[in-house]
Amino acid sequence: MDAGKPPVIQQYWDLRFAPRSDGITLEGAADDLMNLLRETIRQHMIADAPVGFLLSGGMDSSALLSLATQETSKEVSTFTIGFDGQGVVDERPFARLVAHRFGTRHFEATVSCDQFWDYLPKLLWHLEEPVCEAPAVALHYISEKARGHVKVLLSGEGGDEAFAGYSNYPNMLALERLQSLCGPLRGMAGKAIHAMGGAFGNRRIAHYGALMPLRLEEHYWSRVGTPFARRGIDGRVIYTSRYAEQFDGRRGAEIAQRLYATVDDQDTLSKMLYLDSKTWLPDDLLVKADKITMGSSLELRVPLLDHKVLEFAATLPADFKVKGWETKRVLRRALRRVLPKEVLQRKKAGFPVPYAAWLARGSRTRVQELLLDPQAFILSFFDRKQVELLLGAHAKVQSLQRVVFSLIVLELWHQQFMRRAPAAGPSILFSKVW
Repeated sequence: MDAGKPPVIQQYWDLRFAPRSDGITLEGAADDLMNLLRETIRQHMIADAPVGFLLSGGMDSSALLSLATQETSKEVSTFTIGFDGQGVVDERPFARLVAHRFGTRHFEATVSCDQFWDYLPKLLWHLEEPVCEAPAVALHYISEKARGHVKVLLSGEGGDEAFAGYSNYPNMLALERLQSLCGPLRGMAGKAIHAMGGAFGNRRIAHYGALMPLRLEEHYWSRVGTPFARRGIDGRVIYTSRYAEQFDGRRGAEIAQRLYATVDDQDTLSKMLYLDSKTWLPDDLLVKADKITMGSSLELRVPLLDHKVLEFAATLPADFKVKGWETKRVLRRALRRVLPKEVLQRKKAGFPVPYAAWLARGSRTRVQELLLDPQAFILSFFDRKQVELLLGAHAKVQSLQRVVFSLIVLELWHQQFMRRAPAAGPSILFSKVW
């Protein structure tokens, strides 16, 4: 750098989607991937302090653990968490199965509705910005326990973005096929599908019906904001009339279109993966993971986001990742050699924090008191009547939790940084399972 001249900021690496042309088979790609994962986990296990795993019982974290135990003779600790409530998805039995199979020192705990709610102000203090990630609360409790046993944690974050693990990928590909089938009539078909979804109370069908007339670039903006961001329940605008006039989603469009220009010659799946890898992953998932674990003085490592793994995944044909409704095809093919079928074949659960039910029942009064307070910050932007309707609708259908939680996070973030000092979070007791 020349003296007296300002520094130049430039991007030194980017994810490039360039499908290989060597005629590789799915089985051959699985072999290559397994070799790459072994090398990656070997490097990520290098540490001069104890290393542990965030274990969900899902495919990604379980696979990394299986490979790690083959690469070290040291005892490995695993940490998982569950949640109180009826009908919640409990991943702990799967985590125990994996931990027992690979001989780890396993710890687990349970988070209740009250603990979830009480910790939210502290969560926003750590995050420093309104990141709407309910699983971050559970991650905090795991991290607090893990800090007494390890200094480094490994996580399976990134596998879904690298190998297309989310359900929206096959859904969008199916939408594209339906659009092609309907041709010039897709607008009319979309209206019919949207109306059918509304008549049967199916918001998902109604949503995809609304997307029928649109190109991918017009509606899939990852999580940066979409043309539908102004809408609440039943398509109504939830902003105040004054703020709605100023909101046109232009910023989200600018970000999305700039990213699409980079991959304009790629297939639909690659475009979605690129947008998610450039926005959703660094601006949400990794912000949450990095800041929350740092709050517990832990180093978090994410082997599936090693640049070599991402670059390898980006060279694979789209149908090696998604075919029909099957996701992460090549990864599943590779991991069937090291994982029990109970884990490999189970339905994806993500990090199933039951906050939909908690916000509708256990914390409903607290939610109302926070968001409908006459002095609430959010009411400067959101119409009070629409917020009331939103809370009432969620109490009935329990499917609007992301919208409700986003409002809660915005309000608590404003309280933390504009009104008062942070509140202390609760403690939680972990038990050693074996």
